[in-house]
Amino acid sequence: MYEDLYFTKPTGEIVNLSDIVNDLLEIQQQAQLEGLNKVTDYTPGSQAYHALYQQALIIFQQLERINESEINTLPFSMTGDYLDYWGNSIGVPRNGEVSSSGVIVIALTSPATEDITFTEGSIASTQDSVTFVLDEDATIVKDSSTVQVKVVCTISGTVGNVLAGAIDTMITDYPYDLTITNPNAFTNGEDEEDNESYHERLLGAPDNFPPGSKGWYEATANSVDNIHDSYFINRPADQTATVGLVFNCKDKSIVSTTLAALTSLFNTDKYNVGGIDLILTPATEVSVFTSNTIQVQIGSNYTWSAIKNKIITVVESYFTSRNLGQSWSTDDIKFLIASIEGVTNVVISPSATADCSVYEVFTTDTSTLDTRITEVT
Repeated sequence: MYEDLYFTKPTGEIVNLSDIVNDLLEIQQQAQLEGLNKVTDYTPGSQAYHALYQQALIIFQQLERINESEINTLPFSMTGDYLDYWGNSIGVPRNGEVSSSGVIVIALTSPATEDITFTEGSIASTQDSVTFVLDEDATIVKDSSTVQVKVVCTISGTVGNVLAGAIDTMITDYPYDLTITNPNAFTNGEDEEDNESYHERLLGAPDNFPPGSKGWYEATANSVDNIHDSYFINRPADQTATVGLVFNCKDKSIVSTTLAALTSLFNTDKYNVGGIDLILTPATEVSVFTSNTIQVQIGSNYTWSAIKNKIITVVESYFTSRNLGQSWSTDDIKFLIASIEGVTNVVISPSATADCSVYEVFTTDTSTLDTRITEVT
């Protein structure tokens, strides 16, 4: 009959209806002692207790409304649509779904006797019916037998992130004997940003830091495409500027392009605080894990080629996610590989671990991974 309700404040404090009831009971008991209250029966179920409970419920509901207002006006505790209102107001909208894309190879069983065109919009598929559409026309010229073409998943989100070789069927009917495949895994499909990830990104937005502060410089740099992370340094080693910033790129093949984008950004009126000459320095790449071997045992019901592809993806992801100054170890990689379903044992040789400075980031050459990963039976 008398339900105990509760809510949690942004600070983590829990507010219980029963506590409010008890507080009101104490007030009434004190009033009795002072002769201000003649009611003596406050046992649950009594008329007096019922009236007191209703008073407590009104107080609880008012406090709950105040709490909800606080949650959705304080940046560190906002949720749901309020996150979107906040993000849109500072120019940081929620990331929507992104369809995965990549390249497939269309191959005839024998050389073409004439030019053969596979038209834009043709449909290819995986065995489990994840479909992809040709993004452009693709022509196998006379006397050739293959052509590469970009395809885009027809369904947005991570559902289109498929393993290498998964796309194997041409749904659109063509009167030729042919095969199709995707030589590489597709990994660029993204689901809509969830509240937790969006909230974290909003808290890291430049507008949430005082201009010219360490957090502001790093957040501003991190907002640039291809920046993985950055580190603000008050006194650069060469002492030629007041401040400096080291940046780590996601795609390390376009560091110069990213440097140009950062330079352009920090030269604008909004981001050139006080006309400071800011030194922008790409992270020094420290290559590791270049000759280590990985020996793996798998369960009897699993396919080695599929497991091996997952291992390569795990190792690549491990190194692409390294932050400036973040250590690495073979134990980390071993743990990640051992977590893959179907893997029963992992041996990495030789074992290694290392630290680096905030000017550095660990990378690896993944081109030889395929030959360094072997199955142990």
